[in-house]
Amino acid sequence: MRRLPVILALIAMLSCFPAAAREWEEPQEGPDSPFACSCFAVYGDRPVYGMNFDYPDCEVKFTIGSKGGLRIFEMKFSRGGKFIGTVGMNSAGLFVSSQMCYPEVVSGKRPGTGEIFIWKVYTHSLPRCETVAEVLDYVSDKKAVPCTVSLHEFVADAYGNAMAVEIGGSGNEITKMDGNSMVMTNFPVCAFRGKPAGETCGVGADRYQVITRHIRKHRGHFGLEEAMGTLERAAMTGEWATRCSMVFLPENGEVYIALGRDYDHIWKLSLEEKTIETHEGFDAPWSTKVGFTGVTAAEMVHGDASAASLGPGRFVTPAIIVVGVVLLVVVGRKIRS
Repeated sequence: MRRLPVILALIAMLSCFPAAAREWEEPQEGPDSPFACSCFAVYGDRPVYGMNFDYPDCEVKFTIGSKGGLRIFEMKFSRGGKFIGTVGMNSAGLFVSSQMCYPEVVSGKRPGTGEIFIWKVYTHSLPRCETVAEVLDYVSDKKAVPCTVSLHEFVADAYGNAMAVEIGGSGNEITKMDGNSMVMTNFPVCAFRGKPAGETCGVGADRYQVITRHIRKHRGHFGLEEAMGTLERAAMTGEWATRCSMVFLPENGEVYIALGRDYDHIWKLSLEEKTIETHEGFDAPWSTKVGFTGVTAAEMVHGDASAASLGPGRFVTPAIIVVGVVLLVVVGRKIRS
C-alpha cells in the first residue's frame, strides 16, 4: 500500500503521453459517396492542387499517417460511425481525390480476376506512389469496376502530370491532362475529352466551368490566394454545402484549409512538422500536433483545450518526460527507505 501513490502517479503521468504514432491502415471498403466535390491541379510558377469537399452536414477531420517513408495527409469525413478518407496528398507531392460520378454506375459484386474496385486507385496510390506514372502502371493491368457508390478518381503529381481514372466498358477510361491544368467535378471527364469547358454538361458542369474560367483568368500567376479564390467561387450551399476547402502546395508539403465556406480564416497544415496552425484572419495564434487519429474541424474552430496552443499541451516534451521519471525514482527510493 505504501507504493500505491507511486503507482497512481505513474499511471497519471503515462496518461498524458500521446498515443504512439500509427502508420497507414489500408481501408477494407470504399468511401461513401461525396455527393458533389470539385478538384483541380494547376502547373504555373509551381504546382497547386485544390479540392472542395461538399457533403451533407457531418464532422470532418484531418490526419497524418505514414507508410514506407511517406507521410500521408488525408481529409476524412464521418459517416455511419466511422471516418472515411476521400482526398489526400503524400510527402512526395502525389494528390488523389475520390469523388462521386454521375450518371451512377454501381454494383454489389466483388471484383473478379484482374479487377479492382475503383476506390483502390485512391487507397493503393496515396501511401505507395510518388508519380502519376506509378499509378498508371498500377492500373495498367487491372480493370477498375464499380462498387456500391459511383466514383471516379483524380490523380496529380508534383512533376506536372494529372489524370482522371474512370470506369469504362472493356477497360479503364484514362483521361490525361491537356495543357497546364485539369479539373474534375462529378460528370465523367472522359465523356468530354478534348472538348472546351463550355461544352461540358451534367452534374457539376457549372462548377467545372467556373473553376476553369478562374484558372485561365489567373494563368500568369496561380498561387495560394488564387487557388483559394477559385474554390470560394465554386463553393456549394444548401444540403450538400462545402464543408471545407483545401489548397495543396506539394513543393512545401503544406495544405491550407478553410472550414464551412469561411474564407476569412485559413489554417495551415504541415506534413513535415505534422502540425495544424492558424494562418490568416485569427485574433490569436493556435496550433496542434496532427497524427493518425487526426484533428477535427470542431477542435480547430473552438481551440479545444485538449489540443496544444503554441506549446507542448497534451504533447509532452522530452524534458518533461525526463523530469517526471527522475521524480518517480526519487519518490520510490524515499518510500523504500
